[in-house]
Parts: sequence; structure tokens; C-alpha cells
Amino acid sequence: MACIRPLRWAAALSLPILVAWLGLATARADELSDLRANNELLAQKLAQARALNGDTAPPPRDAAKPPLQGSFPGSLLIPGTRTSVRIGGNITTIGNYTLEQ
Repeated sequence: MACIRPLRWAAALSLPILVAWLGLATARADELSDLRANNELLAQKLAQARALNGDTAPPPRDAAKPPLQGSFPGSLLIPGTRTSVRIGGNITTIGNYTLEQ
């Protein structure tokens, strides 16, 4: 009888948790479909704005140069600026180990 009580408690607690989890899963699916619909709507609005301005597409990027590569080797480009930054340095460690007990 002592072993059955914990099983009853576990079963009693797992049912509400399962129901809540399934409810959250459907809420996530609804949110995902809403986000997809909003994304499609924004894409349509962007296409309309480009058509009004006479733009057909954004200018192509240079495929050989990654978007954050700076103007000199080993540098990063700060987005939205024309600033390139390179970060560097050294790490020195010292360790001692003794075999004494």
C-alpha cells in the first residue's frame, strides 16, 4: 500500500501538468501562425513600397566578402558605420603542481 500512494500522487499531479503543456503547445502554434502571417504582410508592404519608389530589389552584396569583415585583415565592421575594429591580446598562465602528499 505504501508504494501505491506515491504512484497516485504522481498520476494526480501529472494530469494537470500534461493538460497545461498541451495547452501551451497549441498557443505556441497559434503564435507561430500569427508571426508567419505578419511576416507575409510585411513582405507585401515592402514590395509595395519598393514598387512606389521604383526600386526592384536591394543592392547585391559582394559574395566574397562576409558582411562583418572590416577594411583590413582580422578586423570587424561595426554595423551602420564605416568603422573597422580589430581586437587582440595575449593570455599568460602560470601553473604550479607538486607531487607531495
